[in-house]
Amino acid sequence: MYLILIFVIAILGLAVIRIGKNAASAYKEAEIVIGDNKFYLDIADTINKRQRGLGGRDSLSENGGMLFLFDGYSKRRIWMRGMEIPIDIVWVRDGRVVGFNKNVQPQPGVATIKLDVYTSPESVDKILELRAGSVDKYGINNNDSVKINFKE
Repeated sequence: MYLILIFVIAILGLAVIRIGKNAASAYKEAEIVIGDNKFYLDIADTINKRQRGLGGRDSLSENGGMLFLFDGYSKRRIWMRGMEIPIDIVWVRDGRVVGFNKNVQPQPGVATIKLDVYTSPESVDKILELRAGSVDKYGINNNDSVKINFKE
């Protein structure tokens, strides 16, 4: 009986891990152009997708990340719940970079209520989460144009 229970728990655990690793395939994608640089980002355009974000992923491709889309403008906040990889956060308003947080680190083992929270410098309608170091590597600056090409 215990052996069967352990087997079922192991199978369910593997299924959850597999779903987390393949979560990227459930997202629509967009090509983002900042200056001469292209990024290929998954789109988080629903409450559930925004809450999950990049949580559970253990890597990002060189030019990968996530684009968070919002209706309207507001001061936005990001936390690193469930994150396993460091990121750069790029705050966007009306197709222009208005700020960024570089090399934001995951906080494994920290209770959700105690996680660091990163707030946009002004009201924004989009957030980019890029691989840590991207802001410096690609020379992303405030007021840079951000062009979005949605894939069908």
